[in-house]
Amino acid sequence: EQLPWEKGTFIETFMNSRARLVDDALDADPVAMAVLKLMASRGTWEGTASELLDLLGEIAGQAKNGYPGWPKIHNHLSHQLSRVSAFLREKGIQIEKKHSGNRSIILTNVKEAHLRADEVPIALIPKPRHLTFCIIARMLFDFIHGIR
Repeated sequence: EQLPWEKGTFIETFMNSRARLVDDALDADPVAMAVLKLMASRGTWEGTASELLDLLGEIAGQAKNGYPGWPKIHNHLSHQLSRVSAFLREKGIQIEKKHSGNRSIILTNVKEAHLRADEVPIALIPKPRHLTFCIIARMLFDFIHGIR
């Protein structure tokens, strides 16, 4: 039995819904937006969570804007980065945490790092299964309501 829509409509709707879901999640998180601004024109950034918290606070204008829910200490930043890492990966930003010796965070912009396809570590490839359930639910909602 055939599906009730033209060939390619399902995957197009699925991919559009997925992209909107990622964008919505990032737009709703001021830390994620600050990371995107930080990494917009650089390949990598490495430092401690405290250094990153200070830098992101400057970028976001946290002192002036006072975003609710903005992490006040470095370990809260680390937890918040873990929560948005799948969404940032979709935009080409990989977050790596090192725990040997001095704890550090490495942000890598895969798009700016100029890596050849065969050089990209497997960890930097987006993992779509993290978002699959939410995307399918959003896609079905959009399809039922005629949104494309």
